[in-house]
Amino acid sequence: MNIEARQRDITLPEPQLAQIPITANGRSVLEVLSDLKGGLVGLYRDQQFYEEDYIVRSFLGRKFITVLNTSLIEHILLKNPGNYQRGTLEKTTVQPWAGDGILASEGKTWKKQRKLSEPWFFRHKIDQFASPITESALQTAIDLDAAAKSGESVNLAEFLLGFSRRVIARSLFSADIEPHFGELREILDQVQQRMARIGVLDVLGFGYHLRRWSPGEAQKLNQRLRNIFDPIITERFDGRVRRNDFLQAIVDTNDAESGKRLSRKQAYDTAISYFLGAPEAVGFSLVWTFYLLSHHPDIQERAAAEAQEFTLADPTIKSLGSLEYCWTILQEAMRLYPPVHSLTREALGPDQFGDLKIPKRSLVLFPIYAIHRHSKLWENPNRFDPDRFSKSRRKQSDHLKFMAFSAGPRFCIGRSLAEMETKIAVASLLSRFRFEPDPDRPVRELEARSTLRPKDGCHVRVSRR
Repeated sequence: MNIEARQRDITLPEPQLAQIPITANGRSVLEVLSDLKGGLVGLYRDQQFYEEDYIVRSFLGRKFITVLNTSLIEHILLKNPGNYQRGTLEKTTVQPWAGDGILASEGKTWKKQRKLSEPWFFRHKIDQFASPITESALQTAIDLDAAAKSGESVNLAEFLLGFSRRVIARSLFSADIEPHFGELREILDQVQQRMARIGVLDVLGFGYHLRRWSPGEAQKLNQRLRNIFDPIITERFDGRVRRNDFLQAIVDTNDAESGKRLSRKQAYDTAISYFLGAPEAVGFSLVWTFYLLSHHPDIQERAAAEAQEFTLADPTIKSLGSLEYCWTILQEAMRLYPPVHSLTREALGPDQFGDLKIPKRSLVLFPIYAIHRHSKLWENPNRFDPDRFSKSRRKQSDHLKFMAFSAGPRFCIGRSLAEMETKIAVASLLSRFRFEPDPDRPVRELEARSTLRPKDGCHVRVSRR
């Protein structure tokens, strides 16, 4: 609310923000499958998702359980995670591209991947990434300024995905892949489209096996990815190039059981997992953040004032803590538009929570988008209200209703890096530019691929401060 409106005691109307329309209440599995033909957004059109504690459906003898209650989330993901593995739906969408990397692996393989990666993402080590992140943010500001001079609106997705891909390439692999950005955009867009295809076979548990071994499109796309990343990995294996970075740690690691060096395939799967997962999640977190700020100028100006007081010359994870209001905005954006919009698990054995029986092979869905807008968990759940994440309002018991970084043993390993990356991006861009919605190109539809995104991009008008 602006000062003039406050003086007149007038409440301005809330902007009409994009959200998935609710078109049904209490659908059968067959109706859900029918809706999925139009994309994964079909998962979220049921009113029950925003009101119930859990929903149980059956199809061909198999249970499909939708979890919307924080106590049940805690039971499955924190108290009994050993009884659940990643669901077939996630394997279907991720494994063909990430192989046995940390995104898709299970059991011992996943534990090895996690153990190998964790030291690089400890909070006290994140400061080493500040320089490449700040440089990437500055380059994004230069590119955005050049595009804004035309007076035309810009598609934030193009700029912010470029920023996040540049950060991962420079900070984890010490590589400059910008010459490949055009091709990578094309490849990853096709990969994302394929990842969004969900059918009956996927839900029943057959799609993963069929897709993993089917020839054709997936193999061609994978080969194009390899053509970009294999040379970077090969020069490390051959010893022609050495760097003090995450990729070098992968290459130099010996398998704990065999004592042998990791294979090139293992190194590739590990590296590509981070490149496929992290830039999409961070990039669209920022897209939605600036989308929301463009519709709420008062909140944008308050955040810009905080950003302008912050010195970006040599940021650290500790100094970035002063961007308290910017961080509440980022968290609220991830609540309304969680980049990773759902999780699935498959029960390895029978389980029970209160009166709810969970048979072996049950598919358990955690629809994060719906949990973040659930009427029992949030006050005014569809309203953009960054202050709900302020220290004065935040409660320790709230942590499981906010799942932007997942929960349990598979909690996002790069959470601290994502916090640094998004804070630096917001501070760098907000201190230089104002963002306004483009009335001629509003965000009308959401698209749920592996990440939640505006279907036709996010176009805003950008001007210098």
